[in-house]
Amino acid sequence: MSILLALLAYIYNPSDWQHYPRLDEICNFTADAFNAVYVVTPDAIIELESESNLPERIFSSAQGLPSDISLAAYDRDLARLWVVSTRGELYTFNTTGGLARKIFLTTTSSIRRLGIDHEYVFLDHGSSVQAVHKRSERQVDKPPDSTTIWVGSYNPQNIRKDYPLLAPWVFLDERMHQIPYSMVFQHRNKAYVSVRGYGYLVFDGLAWRETLRYQSPRASEVHSIFAADSSLYAFGKNGVDQLVLKQKKMLYHPFEWWGTTRNETPSWGVGIMDKLRRTSYEKVRLIEGNLFLLERREADVFNVDKKVLSEIRTQSWIYDVDFNKDSLFVATDDGVFLTVIPTGEPKPL
Repeated sequence: MSILLALLAYIYNPSDWQHYPRLDEICNFTADAFNAVYVVTPDAIIELESESNLPERIFSSAQGLPSDISLAAYDRDLARLWVVSTRGELYTFNTTGGLARKIFLTTTSSIRRLGIDHEYVFLDHGSSVQAVHKRSERQVDKPPDSTTIWVGSYNPQNIRKDYPLLAPWVFLDERMHQIPYSMVFQHRNKAYVSVRGYGYLVFDGLAWRETLRYQSPRASEVHSIFAADSSLYAFGKNGVDQLVLKQKKMLYHPFEWWGTTRNETPSWGVGIMDKLRRTSYEKVRLIEGNLFLLERREADVFNVDKKVLSEIRTQSWIYDVDFNKDSLFVATDDGVFLTVIPTGEPKPL
């Protein structure tokens, strides 16, 4: 089941958002002999669902993979992944179960490319190439030949010549034109395009049309999650991630953009954009049409419908709030206090 669909039946703890796959920095794509496509990132390998092309399964340090992945390639002969780290380490990993295993190498240094043929794995260090026998998993003295398939960074210089099917995207989409793609991977009449700082796109290679645009979560230090407008919002230090459940897509709203265009501001944020741009809130709650924004000894209360802002000040550190009708309960390090919105001083409960 897709990760996005799982959210429909799961109430998130803010810390769980950190485990949601970040795909704004993609090392490479790789695929098995059938329909499974894997997105390789510095800290995880994500398997895409074959029909929707959305993230489905995540493999990370919990499966023994390194936390500094550089490249990975799927070995169709052995039905496993070969994974290299930025430190030059080599791992083998079976996605059907088990933990990744580290392959012993006599020397390790940064790897520019990873090559595979029917019998060997090759590690290109630039000045030298190491070879590992795939089945014995031992180093051998064997040079690569013309049958070796290499995986590594590739940035074509001429989009019309190399990938003409992407021309409409680059030249017609103003925003994407300003954020050029990093790499292109073609598999079974589909083109997977990584966009650094954004996520990835999927194109139908036969129809020459875009079928999916996936924006990666980008909010840092997520501390609060709430639901509104048929979406989940993850509130971080630099902005808000919005997971639109019905459309199964992610949007990112950086605070510095709020107020510059209406499209970049969620409905509950209209009218409080200035504060969100300049205040570092530590926790956010959306309860009964009121947005509660907590910062140390202060709580800003914003009525979304009436666009009315109330300010609550205490002498104690505010940890959390709850709201019922006009009564606001404030949990502090000195106990629970009660105040009435929009006026009044907190009183011991």
